[in-house]
Amino acid sequence: MIKKFVLLSFTLGSALLFIVKLISLQIINQDYNEISLNNAVEKRPVYPTRGLIFDRNGTLMVANQPVYDLMVVPDNLKPFDTLELISFLDISKDELDQRLTKAKRFSSKIPSVVSRQISKEKQALFQEKIWKYNGFYFQKKTIRDYILPIASNVIGYTSEINPAELKNKSEYSLGEMIGRQGIEKTYERNLKGEKGVQFYQKDRFNRIIGSYKEGFYDENPQAADNLTLTLDAQLQLYGESLMKNKRGGIVAIEPSSGEVLALVTAPSYDPNLLLGGSRSDS
Repeated sequence: MIKKFVLLSFTLGSALLFIVKLISLQIINQDYNEISLNNAVEKRPVYPTRGLIFDRNGTLMVANQPVYDLMVVPDNLKPFDTLELISFLDISKDELDQRLTKAKRFSSKIPSVVSRQISKEKQALFQEKIWKYNGFYFQKKTIRDYILPIASNVIGYTSEINPAELKNKSEYSLGEMIGRQGIEKTYERNLKGEKGVQFYQKDRFNRIIGSYKEGFYDENPQAADNLTLTLDAQLQLYGESLMKNKRGGIVAIEPSSGEVLALVTAPSYDPNLLLGGSRSDS
């Protein structure tokens, strides 16, 4: 009788302990839930379009143009046409191998960038072939389009944030654009907007199979603010033409308000040369 009681007590105690542990894992301790979710769901940022910049008369001076990053998830890679890919990226096979190795070293399941800021024209040529490259996909971003490449001393330029800066700017992610000088830097908070996010469901082979929960948890990016300057684009352009191949400066001010209509320094530069792949070329 005592043996039966001990056995029954042991069985009930073990079952109770198992239930308590199960509750702890499923309800109280969320770490395991998060790990499971991270393995089953992929989170991708959605970058907002940077704010536009106009002159005092409503003339568009600074806009945006789409570019694409080629991403890779190492775990999803299958044999692919290496020669075609390196030809598209205009890199050597050794360089491609190094980038893929670096991506796998970072994480075999988290996406890494293989090539940044590919033009929309170049991306369009390869998009119809991307289905042959398991593990690769394009992520859309935007970079600046300085429609009127003037007043660079006032407007400044943008470039990708670097790893050192990320330590103090946790709201950014690697590869995101940030203002470097002038208006672009001073009004960074206004021009930046806020990133959104999209969640994708993955199967047991770590492949994307569709939107997670039909996009219920997705967040749209928050639009940035547009800026209107006191500058007169035509007057600025005229002033810069006067200072071509010269050194010096010109300042034009509206006497009644003190607003700056033109601010010219020479020599100057074309901010479009600092965008995308053209920056390294220049």
